[in-house]
Amino acid sequence: MEFDPELQNKIVHNGLANLVGTIVLLRVEDKTLMINRDKDTNDFLYGKFVPPGGKLEGYDSSPETCAKRELLEETDLLAENLNYRGKVFFDNKLRNFGGKPAKFNFLVYIFEAHGYSGVISYSKDPKGTPVWVPNSELLRLPMEKGDVYLFDWTDKGEEIHHIIRLSDTSAE
Repeated sequence: MEFDPELQNKIVHNGLANLVGTIVLLRVEDKTLMINRDKDTNDFLYGKFVPPGGKLEGYDSSPETCAKRELLEETDLLAENLNYRGKVFFDNKLRNFGGKPAKFNFLVYIFEAHGYSGVISYSKDPKGTPVWVPNSELLRLPMEKGDVYLFDWTDKGEEIHHIIRLSDTSAE
């Protein structure tokens, strides 16, 4: 993956995206690692399943560094053979979170890994519990519609370069 910080800065500084982040799709054999957001009842994602990931911090040298850090912070696992799959712009201007208008648009870099090292921690993440989910059951879980799109695109082998506008449940 070629990381272009100048392009990312243009997107952020032109007001298109307020936050930049990553998602890691860790898929081993016939299972995918998800985070069950089951710990913080004030979390707008409470009761949903999400892939590991989070915000790009100032000390992250690249989205790949951020993806590895987030997976480690949330699960104690180190991703092996992390592959860049693309990026998604989440246009949230017409969307509500927890009954409140969204404050942020997100530019999210998507990575996929098929191996890991370490021993999973089920108590490290203050917002949720890691869960290995059989791929055949993945889309039956309560999750954000944008995540459903991501799994559909990766399962088709597509490189991901899309805009997701969920006010009308459309994705481009």
